[in-house]
Amino acid sequence: GNAVAWEQVAYTLKARYYMHTKEYAQAYTAAQNGINLPDNSMYAPHSGAVEASNLNWQFFAIGTRGPDLVLSDFLQTMMNPDSVASRSNSKTNETGRYNFLFENNSIGFQPNQSPTGFAGQTVSAPIVTFQENLLILAEAGTRSQGFSTGLSHLNDFRAFMAAGGYMIEPDLTAVQYDAYASEDFNTGGIENLDGLSAEDALLREILEERYVTLFSQIEVFSDVRRTQDETNIRVPVMPNTGSELPQRFIYAQSEIDRNENIPNPIPGLFERTEVNR
Repeated sequence: GNAVAWEQVAYTLKARYYMHTKEYAQAYTAAQNGINLPDNSMYAPHSGAVEASNLNWQFFAIGTRGPDLVLSDFLQTMMNPDSVASRSNSKTNETGRYNFLFENNSIGFQPNQSPTGFAGQTVSAPIVTFQENLLILAEAGTRSQGFSTGLSHLNDFRAFMAAGGYMIEPDLTAVQYDAYASEDFNTGGIENLDGLSAEDALLREILEERYVTLFSQIEVFSDVRRTQDETNIRVPVMPNTGSELPQRFIYAQSEIDRNENIPNPIPGLFERTEVNR
């Protein structure tokens, strides 16, 4: 019933798909008309009925495979304020978001299934959001408009997070997202300890922020493939087994049998999709 919200969602989706094709100027233009309020985000609603519950909750809390599945160390180590690899620094405290996203139970690290956690039974699931639009503006703005534009949008996102962001009932004493200054991305700054160019250091931070913020969404997979050749800035996720990251999903036999447009020969799991070659 909210025509403005529907239109903004459409523009954010348009920006998302321009990101897939690396048309960053077009992505930036579309995102400027995208979701501009948290309340205009599109979420999937859930309820206390089992069949209408959050899918993460269904999978981890009551699914037969839940006890077999834990998160890899990569993301939770990145978010853990006590880790040497933590994202936290003098301007950032990830404790609140870490507690919102994860729980450490008898099985290991899993999505937080409490009523106020990311995977709570009745918690709505993100589909197209204000936070994604902010981060599209930050990355596409950096790539197409320059460092200052990207930094300004990243700081808009950080201001949103400093007020609690997309977390549910956050402990604001465990949240800190102070605005970054340009010198933070200069060589030796808190976001550039390894001597990248300032723009690359900013892009690295934005991509890492997207990796965290879009947790559980397919956009993370899209980002990893889109930036896989950008060694300096990509999120350095590695497979648990082997040295290659999957590039696509496996075609189902039903698709092979019924879709006359199926590729021939059928590409393997590790063969890049056309847009990412």
